Amino acid sequence: MNTERTNRCRKDPCFCSLDMFSRGQMTIAFGGGLFAGAVFVGLSLFSPPASSSSSPPARRHGAKKSNGICLEFFKGKCKRGSACPYSHDLNPGPEICRDYQNGRCHRGRACKYSHGTQPKPLPKLKLVYFPVRAKAEMIRMCLEFAKISYEFVDAAQYFGVQWSAGGKGQAPFGQLPLLEVDGEVLAQSGSIMRYVARLAGLTPKPKDQFKFALCDSIFEAAQDLAVGDLNVNPIVNVYTGLKFQERKRTYLKAFPAKAAFFAKFLGGQAFFLGENPFYCDFAVYHVLSNTLLLDTDALTQYPSLEAFMSRVASLPGIEDYLERRPKCEGIGVKPMLAT
Repeated sequence: MNTERTNRCRKDPCFCSLDMFSRGQMTIAFGGGLFAGAVFVGLSLFSPPASSSSSPPARRHGAKKSNGICLEFFKGKCKRGSACPYSHDLNPGPEICRDYQNGRCHRGRACKYSHGTQPKPLPKLKLVYFPVRAKAEMIRMCLEFAKISYEFVDAAQYFGVQWSAGGKGQAPFGQLPLLEVDGEVLAQSGSIMRYVARLAGLTPKPKDQFKFALCDSIFEAAQDLAVGDLNVNPIVNVYTGLKFQERKRTYLKAFPAKAAFFAKFLGGQAFFLGENPFYCDFAVYHVLSNTLLLDTDALTQYPSLEAFMSRVASLPGIEDYLERRPKCEGIGVKPMLAT
């Protein structure tokens, strides 16, 4: 037996051995039995084919590679230039995000690790609204969290006239907010919120359709506190005098039942769908935040919601935004945002 070319099994005890003879012949011994067979020219498992040249055979280009990177290039041996199918990039970029690979990263563009793809350029965004803390606030929070650049434009400045003097007639559906995306206009706060959430990576994965719908159901539940007589936004930003007192009383009377549902759904989780925030969390945060402007004790009976509010307020990007956004003043008397 040619012992110099024997690659034995590492099992102990071993009952087999594989012997390589000269090019084209292979012998296999099984527990003392012998099988011999001819192998066609070109088949060699453990040693390179003999060469008539004294120099070692050339390695097939690209045979050794790591994550698509050409190792021959780093050794100064690659001669293919731009025709090389492997990367010659000496700076491969940031570390790959393991959470993204496992379908768990929800940081979107805020993630400092690579998601393995070249991100598309972000569109130029203009958010058009009134200088109040209302329907545009949750949208701004999503943008701030993801560090997505945008321009906030007052409606009068955007339309060139006051809202009641002609601005309303220029707006799709006669409502605000609007989001201008590379010159195209998107209307309706819910549609804008979902669009921005996708840009910001604040939606569940598309393959998880149920979780996506669940996120939207929480978002819609938050909107129940932003419509009709229970619309907290104009109570904080518009109404004064007797109307303010009446609407505030109606709202705070109905609020505990709504808050109890939110507290039950949240349970002991950090956010409404687990350990990571989604766009629904920012929608809930906004209506609860405005509620606290009407009654600072509104969440006292719901410690899980109080913890949730603190958790959202301390998120990267959000903490800084909440510090620098204008404060609400004169609620019920002469409401305005402090400049």
